Amino acid sequence: MHFLQSLFALTLIFVVLPWLVLHYTTQWKNGATLTREDEQLLDDLYALGHRLEERMGALERIVTDEDPAWRSIAADHRTPIRETQDKEGLRRIR
Repeated sequence: MHFLQSLFALTLIFVVLPWLVLHYTTQWKNGATLTREDEQLLDDLYALGHRLEERMGALERIVTDEDPAWRSIAADHRTPIRETQDKEGLRRIR
C-alpha cells in the first residue's frame, strides 16, 4: 500500500505536473501570436487612422482660412483635465 502511494506521488511529481506546465506554456505562447485576422484588422485600423488624420488636416486648413484665430478660441474652451486625459490617451496609442 505504501509502495502504491509512493508510485502515485512520484508519477504526479515527475510526469503529470511537468506535462501540465509544458502544455499550458505552449498554449499560452500560441495564443500570444497575432492571427491573420488580427493583422488585417490592425492594417485596416492604421489605414483608417491615416485617412482620419488627413481629413482632420483638411478640416483645420478650411477652418483656419475662415477664422485664423480659431485655435486660440478652441484652446480657451479646453479644461486642464480634458487636456491631460487627451495627452494620456495619445501616449497609450503610441
